[in-house]
Amino acid sequence: MKKSFYIKLLLLCLVFVFFLTQDIQAKEPWYLSFYAGQSNHKKYIDYFKLNSAPEDSYIFAIAGGKSIFRLHENVTIDAEGIIAQHAGKQSNQEFGIALILRTRFNISDSLNLGFAVGDGLSYTSTIPKIETDNSEDTARLLNLLLTEVTVGFNKSRIDTFLRIHHRSGIFGSVSGVDKGGSNFLAIGIRYYFH
Repeated sequence: MKKSFYIKLLLLCLVFVFFLTQDIQAKEPWYLSFYAGQSNHKKYIDYFKLNSAPEDSYIFAIAGGKSIFRLHENVTIDAEGIIAQHAGKQSNQEFGIALILRTRFNISDSLNLGFAVGDGLSYTSTIPKIETDNSEDTARLLNLLLTEVTVGFNKSRIDTFLRIHHRSGIFGSVSGVDKGGSNFLAIGIRYYFH
C-alpha cells in the first residue's frame, strides 16, 4: 500500500478521536441514518450524467454520526460510521468511516435542502462479488466516497436523503486498486437526537 494511504488513515483516526471527545461539541446533535439502494456498475460520474445500469445487488445500511465542527451556521463537518449488509449478487458486510462536509439551507419557511460530500474508508468482510465481476482489480479495503442531497422540514428531527455510496481505490492510491470498485444509489431517512 502507498504511503499516502497510511497518512490518510492516521489523519482520519486522529480527527475521529479528537473531535468526538471534545466537550465543546456536546451541543451538536447526534444522528442515526438508515438507507437502502441498488448497485450500478457504471462509473461514479455516470450518475451525474443520468446514465445508469442497475444490477441485482443491494445495500442496506445503518449509519451513526455527529457534527464535530461547525464552519458556518449552515455548514458542518460530520464524523460518520457505517455498517452495511449486501444482498443479491453478494452477501458480504461492509464497515465504513467518513468525514462529511454538510450544508443545510432553508428554502422556505418550512422546508430545508442540504448537500453533503464525504470521504473515508470502507472495509468489507469478503471481496465484493460485483467488484470482481466488473473488474479483477479490487480489495477488501478501499476508499469510501459519499455524495448526498437531503430534504427536511425546518422544525422536524427527520430528514430524507438520496445518497451515492461509492467504493474505489482512487486510481491506485488505496490498496493499489486502480480501476475496481462499486456504486450504489440509495434512499434513506435520518433522525437527529437534539
